[in-house]
Amino acid sequence: MCKKNVDIKLNEGLNLLNCMRVVRLISNFKVNVLLKNGSQSADAQSIIDLLTLGAARGDRIEVIAQGEDERKTVLELESLLAEVK
Repeated sequence: MCKKNVDIKLNEGLNLLNCMRVVRLISNFKVNVLLKNGSQSADAQSIIDLLTLGAARGDRIEVIAQGEDERKTVLELESLLAEVK
């Protein structure tokens, strides 16, 4: 299991388009990912779950990955969430 706190730097936070990008990224790996924002958590393979997090720019979320590609997934997810557009 790999855990990491990640700051969201995307201007729009986890809006629909960015949630779709997260799901697409996760689908490339053999891993299960859970994102936590405060007391809420979401399956990173579900766009609806991700939208319910309400994660905005500046929020710090916890990424919890478990599986064959967990470390690489966390690093790539961190990179995606840190994009400043």
